[in-house]
Amino acid sequence: MDSYIKCPVCNASHVTTQLSHDNGVFATTCGNCGHYFKYRADPPFTTSVTFKVNGTEVTVAADAGYGPEASLNDYLRQSGMSRGTKVFCRQGGCGVCVVVAKIPLGAGQTPLVANINSCLAPLFCCDGWEVTTSEGLGSVKTKLHPIQTAVSDNFGTQCGYCSPGHVMNMYGLMQKYPNMDKQFVEDNFEGNLCRCTGYRPILKAMKSLVPDTSSDIEDITAKLCKMTGRACSSKTGASCSGSCGDSRGAHRPIRLAFGATRWEKPMTMGDLQHVLAQVRGQKYRILGANTGTGYFKQESCDNFDVVIDCAGIPEMHVNTFDAQTNTYTMGGGRTLTDLMDIFRAEAAKSTDKGNFNELKKYLYRVASSPIRNRGTWAGNLMMKNKYPSFPSDVFNIMTVLGAKLTVGQTPNDVLTVDTFFKADMTGKVLSKATFQTFGANDVVVCFKVMPRSQNSLALVNAAFRMPIDAIQGFLITGQPIISIGGISETFHRATKTETYLYGKHLSAPSTIAGALTTLAGELFPTPGLVLPSPEYRKTVACALLYKFILKVLGSNAGYNFRSGVDVLHDIRPLSSGIQTYDNKQKADWPVHKAVKKLEGDVQVTGEAQFTDDLPPLPGQLCAAIITATVGNATIQSIDPQPAMTVPGVVRVLTALDIPGANDIRVPQLLSPTGNVELEELFCSGKVMYYGQPIGMVVAESQTLADKAARLVKVNYNSISAPVITVDDAIAAKTFFPQPTPPIVVGDPDQAISSAAHSISGVFRTPEQIHFHMETQATNVVPTEDGLQVVSTTQWTDNTQQAISQVTGIPKNRIDVSVKRMGGAYGGKITRNNFIAAACGLAAKLTNRPVRGRMDIQSNLEACGRRYQHRVDFRVGFDDTGLLKGIDLNIYENAGFLPNEQLGFVFSCYVDNSYFCANWRINMNSLRTNIAMTTAVRAPASTPAVMIIENVLEEVARVVNQDPWTVKQLNFYHTGQVTPIGMKLNHCNIDLVYQQLMTSAQVHTRQELFKFYNQDNRWKKRALAVVPVKFGMSSSFDMFTAVVSIYGHDGTIAVTHGGTECGQGINTKVAQVVAYELGVPVDMVSVKPTDSTVAANNATTGGSTTSEGCCRAAIECCKAVNLRITPIKTANPDLDWAKLMSKCVDVGVALTESYTNAGKHPTGGSDLFTYNVYGATCSEVELDVLTGEYQINRVDIVYDCGESLNPMVDIGQVEGAFVMGLGLNLTEAVKYDPSTGQMLCYDTWNYHPPTNKDIPVDFRVSLLKNAPNPVGVLGSKGSGEPPLNTAVSVFFALRKCIEEARKDAGQTGAFTFEPPATVESVQQLCATNTTQFHI
Repeated sequence: MDSYIKCPVCNASHVTTQLSHDNGVFATTCGNCGHYFKYRADPPFTTSVTFKVNGTEVTVAADAGYGPEASLNDYLRQSGMSRGTKVFCRQGGCGVCVVVAKIPLGAGQTPLVANINSCLAPLFCCDGWEVTTSEGLGSVKTKLHPIQTAVSDNFGTQCGYCSPGHVMNMYGLMQKYPNMDKQFVEDNFEGNLCRCTGYRPILKAMKSLVPDTSSDIEDITAKLCKMTGRACSSKTGASCSGSCGDSRGAHRPIRLAFGATRWEKPMTMGDLQHVLAQVRGQKYRILGANTGTGYFKQESCDNFDVVIDCAGIPEMHVNTFDAQTNTYTMGGGRTLTDLMDIFRAEAAKSTDKGNFNELKKYLYRVASSPIRNRGTWAGNLMMKNKYPSFPSDVFNIMTVLGAKLTVGQTPNDVLTVDTFFKADMTGKVLSKATFQTFGANDVVVCFKVMPRSQNSLALVNAAFRMPIDAIQGFLITGQPIISIGGISETFHRATKTETYLYGKHLSAPSTIAGALTTLAGELFPTPGLVLPSPEYRKTVACALLYKFILKVLGSNAGYNFRSGVDVLHDIRPLSSGIQTYDNKQKADWPVHKAVKKLEGDVQVTGEAQFTDDLPPLPGQLCAAIITATVGNATIQSIDPQPAMTVPGVVRVLTALDIPGANDIRVPQLLSPTGNVELEELFCSGKVMYYGQPIGMVVAESQTLADKAARLVKVNYNSISAPVITVDDAIAAKTFFPQPTPPIVVGDPDQAISSAAHSISGVFRTPEQIHFHMETQATNVVPTEDGLQVVSTTQWTDNTQQAISQVTGIPKNRIDVSVKRMGGAYGGKITRNNFIAAACGLAAKLTNRPVRGRMDIQSNLEACGRRYQHRVDFRVGFDDTGLLKGIDLNIYENAGFLPNEQLGFVFSCYVDNSYFCANWRINMNSLRTNIAMTTAVRAPASTPAVMIIENVLEEVARVVNQDPWTVKQLNFYHTGQVTPIGMKLNHCNIDLVYQQLMTSAQVHTRQELFKFYNQDNRWKKRALAVVPVKFGMSSSFDMFTAVVSIYGHDGTIAVTHGGTECGQGINTKVAQVVAYELGVPVDMVSVKPTDSTVAANNATTGGSTTSEGCCRAAIECCKAVNLRITPIKTANPDLDWAKLMSKCVDVGVALTESYTNAGKHPTGGSDLFTYNVYGATCSEVELDVLTGEYQINRVDIVYDCGESLNPMVDIGQVEGAFVMGLGLNLTEAVKYDPSTGQMLCYDTWNYHPPTNKDIPVDFRVSLLKNAPNPVGVLGSKGSGEPPLNTAVSVFFALRKCIEEARKDAGQTGAFTFEPPATVESVQQLCATNTTQFHI
């Protein structure tokens, strides 16, 4: 490269300096190796990028400490310009990083203004950009933006980690589409995940800002200013005489050098060709938007010798339409949103027969709004060219469009899409595409089958285009196009089927049969570890052809088969919800009132500070965990040298460096057996699972630490096949000692054998990943006498203990605090110990501040998941389904250690809501080569409820009764005793159930579904009802609260031993304090949790922490009130502030501490303080042909006692239920059987629900007039029990499958276990091509 020089010693590239000398000779020192050398330089050029963040201009040069792989997100967070912009997946899959950017496209081009993923925007592509973050919209210190206000006021935040991303996504939509309607809003939030809220309140907030419908939606882009790209002051988009602002932002040439990587930004196509000629033989990348790096990590810019940013080339941004030839021309730099705007405009024309609308709908299912706003169609096709197995939807679209692709300067460089598929693109540029509108008889239909409703790679996708004469028996008059993805890296066009269909009549059954046979004959799906089975993909590909034919035939197809046409996600209505609770004003308000969350405003502005948001300290180091890459082996050696040679790496730590004990095991309290095995911080020899921490790299930046951790070379020997599943462990006989003696009530064997009916079977419950979007993180600062620690922990005492054990520093010299967490769900009770103890170790050994944040992969691999269970069951019952005896032999996959096995606690929940006189519950725990399983929201009750509900469903099937009838027949009644010996003194499950059955109109809807299912071969509807009895235990709780009232203004500060992770604990504590002291809630401030104030406190979990902390706070207030009362009596006219000043003046102590400690149980009879009851009815609709499904409606009735805050509790109900949907439906966990690697370590291969996976109609009702006599101010907990009832969706799907199997002639029993993936559902429907009739 002309403007680069290379160090003659180490060969590192450098950009020549812009300073001039008279003789043109320069001297410099190599930034890589330090060698001093001289050179001659070319004329000056730009060696930095300049852009604005919230109006502040910044300049970043290549030597500023950021590498070529650095993202805008890296800069925003590391520079401190926006820590409200969060980071999690770095794949564009979660949305926490969304910002709005105004991006220049060059002279004469309208700037792009859009919501984008900052984690995928290369920092050195940002020249000339104007970036807006959540802090740039509003602030609690000034004024909130209306979007921020709407989200906060509608209870749209819980943990708040995702909230700024949601706000910025909406802001970007409003900037680009000022006339959008509610449906448009709901369609464009697919890229923003939320693990807490269940999405409904977020969607409600966003939709409240726009009208129901907009007649101008198709003309949205025409009303943007040609100067700024934003809403035009002229209202038309015509010339505004500069009133909208200035500057289109001209591009400028940039040349940068980063050691081994050079960066070029040419300004013309000729310059680009010149650069390509110069880099021949080198590894280069032509950079468009970089969104592909979210999936193909190997495309990261630091993996290339040369990066060529083509954003400044005008030809790449061409977007024209030739009306004479009906031809569109799109430059390769145009985005998927640009393409969608074309489709949207064409679809609005009267001449379109739905073809462009099909393409528009298809593009809506490609990635997400922020990705489409930056991702280019050309970049997508280049990924398909380079990685042929990539199931590119854009490739299908361009194929059916018949696009011509220009890849060079000669006529031979204009390719068809088919030719491009195998073209050698070395030295070439995909610069533009041309395509025409469709012919009069063309019919285009597109499909995309995904593991969830949106923002996922296709399992199978297809696009069909055929010219069809409907008058002549649906004659195919021209060459059909059938483009199918997701099959193999060599297949993309069904050419044999195309040839077969040409000239045939689609109305002829023989044509359909022949086409399906031909298609099946050319489909040979490639197997893969994370792919659906070849059988599924082949069946679905054929089914999509069949769906196309049904759509073409329309009313000419048989009535019973027409249901195969509709794609559920295309016909999904706008979602809605109803929340019902007692909202009458009461004397004890603000308790029992829907008070807005204390943290709501600061969360939506991005000003809420999380652990990794803390500003860096002078001399601070960053840490990254080194993890094992095998699942069952012994470490032979660890070679840190490859990492230590990286400049900026300070140290590599292993087990040999630990001065204290290599031990982070949990307290015996969590182990039912009391036999807690050693859990090492860093593996010292025997590797037990893939992802097990082996050591830590400490470096000058997080990026360096993460890179270097992957460079440490670990050699293994004695490598053995890993034991992964519970069935593997049973076969291998890797049993731990039995965690608890069997529970036997009555004589189950005799009861079962003498019953009128008995059945036996096997049922398995799945794993689940916490997926908290704030990963494990810790900041440690050495102090004069120990360590100051801020950590993402649910349990400050346990974190303090782990750090103490490893470092050898006494606990009283380690201060641990936490303000809030970005989600936890049990994952930060003990699994935070890895990063916390390791950072503490590094801080001690280096005597420098150390911060560490686990990336998504190490976080998901190293930390445990939900327990997997298998049950072998026997049950006896009479002709009505009344239970006589139950025998459950349960096997639990505990992972590589037994330390957190469920044992007895699991047994406490497995009865759920059902009485039976005879029980045997036998628990077994097994060792496997996976991370130690750990608490995930409702850890014991969820699999237990799934197991017993499956038993009741099987009983109902045998006696031919509706399951809800059999369930109600077996309900507990007040006074009955559970298998663990607890007498139910306040059992209201029957009341809850009756209310649900009535309000949800269960019987009426069920009758309607019978007719629907008879009339529709390819769509099925069903509902299921699941009750829950959930024992709440505060037996092992210990929570301290400190309440301090300040004189002069009377304000109040509270701290407590719980931790705020989104459940609203701080809000509830503030409410009870305000109530007890008789002041407004806004006078109460809740401070961070601190190990000094809350020493020895228990973990936050079990849905009881809020109650425990409220109890402690109430006792504090009572004690203070006793001291205040005499002063108040003597001074009745003083207001609160003056009264507090008076108290201070006379020496009244206004600070009080109280520790609320639970009473340890003597057995099962007093384990639970009380029970929560609830019930859920779920309605689902199934597409039999593909296995896709939709949750049409969910009704939940929940007994929350007298809720302390109804909307906070309803938020917990909704969020827990939606997390349960993921467990039961979409969140499949897969492993590599050879290495034991858990393969679902990112947002592409793990699929939590998105905003369109929730119920279309979501109704939650809190039981009224049901105060809890033993609860805090009559309340009950809410965080976990509703998750258990999400299994109702699973059983509703099973009913749909039964109906489909009946149509297929299959009436026998079948095995169906969660998660109910689209693959497992479709395969169980017993569908094959011989059933595809018309």
